[in-house]
Amino acid sequence: MKLNGVSAGFQIVSGSPLQAGVNGQANFSFISHHLRFQPTSDYTKMLYDTARDTVLIFDVHGRRSWLVPKLSLLLHMAHVWAVENKLPSGANLYPVPFVEPHDDESIVIGELEGLGDVVICGQGNDSFKLRKLLLGLSINLLASGECQARSEGKTLYGFELMDLIMEPGRGCFMKKHEVKSSQSWVALANLADAVIICSKLGEAIVPARGCVRGSSDCNMLPCGKDYLAAHLSCLDRFRSRAGKQSFSLNEPSKVPLFHQKILWGVSGSPFEVCNHQTGSKNTCWNRTNMLQSIDYKTAFRVLHATQENSASANSSMLGTKGAVVFGRN
Repeated sequence: MKLNGVSAGFQIVSGSPLQAGVNGQANFSFISHHLRFQPTSDYTKMLYDTARDTVLIFDVHGRRSWLVPKLSLLLHMAHVWAVENKLPSGANLYPVPFVEPHDDESIVIGELEGLGDVVICGQGNDSFKLRKLLLGLSINLLASGECQARSEGKTLYGFELMDLIMEPGRGCFMKKHEVKSSQSWVALANLADAVIICSKLGEAIVPARGCVRGSSDCNMLPCGKDYLAAHLSCLDRFRSRAGKQSFSLNEPSKVPLFHQKILWGVSGSPFEVCNHQTGSKNTCWNRTNMLQSIDYKTAFRVLHATQENSASANSSMLGTKGAVVFGRN
């Protein structure tokens, strides 16, 4: 709020009794100090910028969520656009490139960086290229972040994935969904660069090659639990934005993710080896130390909480490879 001006006055009314008065007025106006940048029109710069962003995806059908790199979602959106518009899908005809499963966005950049001139559809001057498709989808994602309401408690706000891809003429509305009251990860939605609502997405995060667990149930995020699987590289981006060092499990068990107000309560050993086999009634999801939690601290309590020693966490470095699952109280 900025002061625009001050006015003052003095008034005397004659007669008996004599009346006098003084009045004053101050004028203020609200000024925004939030600087917004125009979306880049450069294809390569867009790839590198988007690779630093994160997106939270909530599957309303499966009641499960993922925190993943935004560039991975952007490529998925391009594939959905091609399918919805019934583009050729035969060998050597499908125009949108594929990228192998990855845990590093530099792999996606390497695959897409030189393909901006690939023609998606059309011919000659009317050709529609991969560059324009990805830039347009990126702008839609950025616009959704600007209109995003703050998620609090068990209320999650986001935008429908298909509306951002197909751009309905009537525009699109923000969606509101309620997650289980026991889920503390909703605070991460306010740190992500976009929150997307979808249905029947499939597996957004899967075990790396050579690390597949014997039980298929242990390989998939359970449905109906409102769990959130978060890639460690995305959590590390939250940390780096707040000016913190890369985290590891030999640091205090309360890991600050954003200005020390949102803390990751590291629990147990999230990367413990799975010994379950197919058909086993017991799974990794039954382990008491599998699920992680988000904690909220006031400025006073943070000073004490960040000094706590980790009694249950493994003392190995956490790094930025792999994913952890939030769902504990």
